[in-house]
Amino acid sequence: MAILTQKLRSGHRGGLIYQPLPDGRQMVRRMPSHFTTSYHPVLVESREKFKNLAMVHRVLGECIHGCFTIGNRKSSIYNRFLKCNLASSKGRITAELYSEGKSAIENYMVSEGDLTPLVYSVEKEGNETFLSLKLDCRQWHKGDVLRFIALEPREASDSFDSPLLLKARFKDTVIDSPASQFACTEVLNRGAYAFVHLRKVEGIDKDALNGGLDTKGGYRASSQRLVVVDDLNS
Repeated sequence: MAILTQKLRSGHRGGLIYQPLPDGRQMVRRMPSHFTTSYHPVLVESREKFKNLAMVHRVLGECIHGCFTIGNRKSSIYNRFLKCNLASSKGRITAELYSEGKSAIENYMVSEGDLTPLVYSVEKEGNETFLSLKLDCRQWHKGDVLRFIALEPREASDSFDSPLLLKARFKDTVIDSPASQFACTEVLNRGAYAFVHLRKVEGIDKDALNGGLDTKGGYRASSQRLVVVDDLNS
């Protein structure tokens, strides 16, 4: 190891790793010739959960823009999605299943914010299934948005355990007069669904969807999880 006092560098080059130290000095060390992967059960589980969430985000990413409004504005939606779900997630995917594009779909958080969480449920009318919620007028401001998020198989016969065979969509509805009325989605297929309450706060416009709420403004959101609808005949 060598300590240098020249202009600080970061990264690796020519078989050396450069790392700036907190006291303003530079550390330089040789790059390891090989890396050791730990197979401790806790670390293996964490890697499998991480892979699973990364696969799901590839499909769901566009639908959750603007939905994570707590934390560092500069943090990406991808990082916020992982942070919110990694600890509570039970879905794991082995290296073999990952290479096949498989994953586990569960009730992941698709938003995180300080608005009152919406309480919605799966309702049946005859042979049709809907996602339903009651809009409490005390929680809504004129111009607030109700976002419906859907994660479904591309074709009815497609497997629900592979993001490669899933499609995601969202629909924003501006709520001008939520007089304690009920809101329902269209007829549901097999999939995972959520409602999210979004509110624009003046002050941020250009980067609002990629940022979130801070002292200058942005978007506020309710914290919501997906509801998985697997068997429509149950």
